[in-house]
Amino acid sequence: MAKKDIDIGEIIDTINNLNVEDLAKIGTAPTSVKVLVLVLAFITVFFAGSWFFTLPLYEKIQKAELEESDLKQKYVIYQTKAAN
Repeated sequence: MAKKDIDIGEIIDTINNLNVEDLAKIGTAPTSVKVLVLVLAFITVFFAGSWFFTLPLYEKIQKAELEESDLKQKYVIYQTKAAN
């Protein structure tokens, strides 16, 4: 059984010929369209998750690093005073 080559032009034509009624019956779409929809959905969810969940955490980490360096400087000053 020969493996069928993926024809990008066919995929684009299929997507261009889709209408709203076809989207309601996505289960009957060609496999290439199903895979494309799944990949796009995965990419969308991944980037949305990183934008809404990871970005605020990254900002908190940056603030904590600044506070850490400030506290280290204060510690060195207090340690120097205590040693003298």
